[in-house]
Amino acid sequence: MKRILFVLSLLVLTVGFAFGSAGDNDFAAASTQTWYQFSVSSHPSGASVYIDGVYRGRTPYNTTMLRGTYTLRVEASGYRIYEERFTLDRNTSKHVNLVFSTRTHRLTVSSYPSRAEVFINGAYVGRTPLTINLEEGTHDVRLSLSGYWDHWERIRLTGDRYIEVTLQPEARPVIRSSIWLGNIPLDRFLLLSLGLLFVILALMY
Repeated sequence: MKRILFVLSLLVLTVGFAFGSAGDNDFAAASTQTWYQFSVSSHPSGASVYIDGVYRGRTPYNTTMLRGTYTLRVEASGYRIYEERFTLDRNTSKHVNLVFSTRTHRLTVSSYPSRAEVFINGAYVGRTPLTINLEEGTHDVRLSLSGYWDHWERIRLTGDRYIEVTLQPEARPVIRSSIWLGNIPLDRFLLLSLGLLFVILALMY
């Protein structure tokens, strides 16, 4: 019985020594790790700060972190998300200027006849029917098709919008007896001629 108790005592001492040594090693390893100050400010302030995808607080933000590589993300409503990966090897302060995020809307343009060229703010963007995403604000729209008058329109884009345009045919020159009569549509020329004929007949009689 005494022998059994002696063996159990030796076993307990051995296990205790092993765990004690491991704990000392862990403590020594932790004590050799380096901590640094890390701070984030932003314009505008009050932006949300995420480190390795975990929300940490709002700017201005200050903390202490172990040396290592991290991912920083800064977000604010109405602004583009700022994200970067950095290595923390000294006390570090970061200032982030958030960029305003402009809203975009969808503009759809159709015409009769179709296949008209579409110009937005002077730049060619395609032919009708056309759908394009534009920044919110004022834009100049021009439609052009051979044989038709150009259509010009200035729009204020505050949401998705649909424009339908009926293009007007250009007037064609009318020539009689090799005399150019101007850009008068043929139907109007005939009506004008009949009117003049009636006036002449009335004067004769």
